[in-house]
Amino acid sequence: MHYDRGVYAMVELREETNFYEILGNTLTDYEKKVNLCKDLQGVREDFILNIAHDLRTHLNVVLSVIQLLKIKHKSVNEGDKKWEEYTQTITKSCYKMLKLVNNLIDVTKLENDYFICNKENLDIICLVESIVNSVNEYAKCKNISIIFDTNEEECKMSVDPEVIDRIVMNLLSNAIKFSPKNSEILVNLTVSDEEVKIEFKDEGPGIPKEEMELIFNRFHKVVKNITSEYEGNGIGLNLVYNLVKTHNGNISVYNNTDKGCNFVVTLPRCIDEECGCSRKIKANTKVQVLEIEFSDIY
Repeated sequence: MHYDRGVYAMVELREETNFYEILGNTLTDYEKKVNLCKDLQGVREDFILNIAHDLRTHLNVVLSVIQLLKIKHKSVNEGDKKWEEYTQTITKSCYKMLKLVNNLIDVTKLENDYFICNKENLDIICLVESIVNSVNEYAKCKNISIIFDTNEEECKMSVDPEVIDRIVMNLLSNAIKFSPKNSEILVNLTVSDEEVKIEFKDEGPGIPKEEMELIFNRFHKVVKNITSEYEGNGIGLNLVYNLVKTHNGNISVYNNTDKGCNFVVTLPRCIDEECGCSRKIKANTKVQVLEIEFSDIY
């Protein structure tokens, strides 16, 4: 049987139409699934934030009660070593949990664009040096010396001081945890025309080569080194990575040829005329921040 070209053209057109209909339906289904995944991801992140906020509230209540008990029973229990030991253990455990909760909240906010930066024009050299000096006390428990060096005396730029605080303290906390006793940690700040580099060099065991590309992933934990008594939770370095990104910066890591590893934070130099003046963090607030950040060391 012979069919003319018109019939063939109609068949081909119908097949082509069916193809595009199927393709369109497939894409629509795919889009629905993608949107569903996004919704589920949002629900999951909101759940984490809500639970973490509740945990933080209850932990702060426990810490407040401990402080009141210390004040109320100071005269009654003065010289009672067991009382001091128990309250210190409870406080330290609360601080450890607060550190984990705070990091989890901030990482979740950063990954979902909830995090707000409050930048100021300030001297970053003075800021980093003051953080290093405040951390030195916690390094002494392992007889570790933290040495700060810089190629300039002053460098004003636009940063959020609390973000820089978290970055430096987190990296120093890691360095102290994984460094052997009686060693040194070098913090070197280098200023150039376009950027500022802050380098953290320790004398620890270093990072396995196969772990280098995963080190900043959320919840990734480096295989515990037999020489270290500490084990991370896989949040701290991911938090640092995301905090550095809020300043359009970069962070890298590499092992030293002899021992230890280097973390290098690179931040672009810029001044924002709309930024306010530097604000001071209250002394008692700063002390608690340090106690929380280094609760798994001392």
